[in-house]
Order: sequence, then C-alpha cells, then structure tokens
Amino acid sequence: MIEIILVKLIIIFVLGLIFGSFANVVIERGQAKEGISGRSKCDSCKQKINWYDNIPLVSYFIFLKGRCRQCKDKIAWQYPIVEALFGGVFVLIAWRTGFILGFLDQSEIINTSFYLSIGFILLIILIWDLKYMIIPDGLVVGGLALSVCYFGYQYFISPDFLMSINTDLTRNFLGGILISWFFYMMFAFSKGRWIGGGDVKLGFLVGFLVGWKMVYSVLLITYIIGAIPAIYLLIRGKATMKTRIPFGPFLIIASFISIFWKEDIILLWDKLIK
Repeated sequence: MIEIILVKLIIIFVLGLIFGSFANVVIERGQAKEGISGRSKCDSCKQKINWYDNIPLVSYFIFLKGRCRQCKDKIAWQYPIVEALFGGVFVLIAWRTGFILGFLDQSEIINTSFYLSIGFILLIILIWDLKYMIIPDGLVVGGLALSVCYFGYQYFISPDFLMSINTDLTRNFLGGILISWFFYMMFAFSKGRWIGGGDVKLGFLVGFLVGWKMVYSVLLITYIIGAIPAIYLLIRGKATMKTRIPFGPFLIIASFISIFWKEDIILLWDKLIK
C-alpha cells in the first residue's frame, strides 16, 4: 500500500513538473504573442535549448547550474519555481481528491483529471497576472468551458437529472453570477481603478467552481490574503494607496482553499454562527 502511494506521488509530482515547464512556455510566448510550438530559446542569446537541457528542475540545478549552456547568462528563477509550484499543487490536488490514497475507479480518475486540468489553467492565470498584470480571456473561457462540461456531466449522471432545478449545476451558475456581479460593481464604481475587467471574468469562473454557498467565504479569504502583502508594502514604503497590485492571484488562492477545504470551512462557519 505504501509503495503504491509513493508511486502515485512521484507520478503526479513529475506530471506537475512537466506541466509547469509547459506553463512557462505558454506564459512567456503568450505574452510575446508567439506560438507555443517549436523548441525553447535562451532569453539572452536566443540559441535553441537542447532537450536534455529542458528537463524540469534537473537541467536547471544539475546540468546547467542556473546558466545558459551557450552564453552563460543566468536563467531566470521563474522557471524552476513555477515547475516546483506545479509539482507541489498537483500533488495537493491529487491528495485532496482522494487519488493518492484511493483506488483507481472511473469517478476518481474523472474528478482528479478535472481538478488537475482546472488547477493547471488557474495557476497559469495566477502567474501571468502576477508578472504582467494581465488575465488572458482565452484561459478564463477555456476554464469555464471545461468546468461546464464537468459539472454538466456530474448533473447528467446524478439522480437529480431532469428532476430538479436545485442542483450543483444551478448553484455553480449562481455562484459565478454573484461574484462577477460584485466585481463588476466595484469595477464600474471605481472606473477600473480598484479592479480590472479581467478580474470580473475570472470572478465568474471562480464563482462557478465553488458555487453560491461558498461565495462569501471566497471573497472574505481573497481580501484577507490580499491585505497581507498590501499592508506589508505600505509599511515598507514600497507602495502607496494608488499602487496597482494584481488581484487575480489572491482570488485564485482563495478558490483553491474554498474548493479543497470546503467541508472544513462550512463546519467552521457553523461553529462561529452558533
């Protein structure tokens, strides 16, 4: 049993590293309006990178020692950090969905595959927004389409199919409407100074993922998490009240917490209310 768990952990972590490496390509080439096909190049000398110098984490730390093989310039820390982040988050997702400790049945595979896929999309948005303060519409639309297919499938195979409108799918759409409406009001009132249009669209995706019951929790966690770096930067004099700070990463972190610790959050709210 322990050996099986260990094998699953290794497979999922390596899978995360691979997708993290691909995410770096998507982000940097997407920002530069380039296609994602073709071999990677050094940011400095533009020489093509050999396949054995492109192995996630291993090439950076062992083969290249953090420098380009051709020009010897330093390779940005973004690449190994993103790869390791994806590896860690993929393991966390697989753990919380029961894939690591459970048996490989169809439901478990479908659930884990979906949350790994949506996690991949959300992490790309997080890093993209953090670095460039842009939330690509294509990723949000892709994530929403994937989510509608997944929750639609869950509704189709459920006993509630064509029997009730009070379903997870209905609650998901309501969650998306509530969060995006809240952000749109902020966007309109501040004329885009407090929040961007991309955050409004991302809000619909996050709200759809968590459902209307978790809307308040997502918003509360988002603003608590966002307040920490904002207060720190203000105290250190590295930001002012007019400094723009990407909002998407905080919303995405809050969505991960709300999705994978949903039951714990609900129990906590019940205790606080009582």
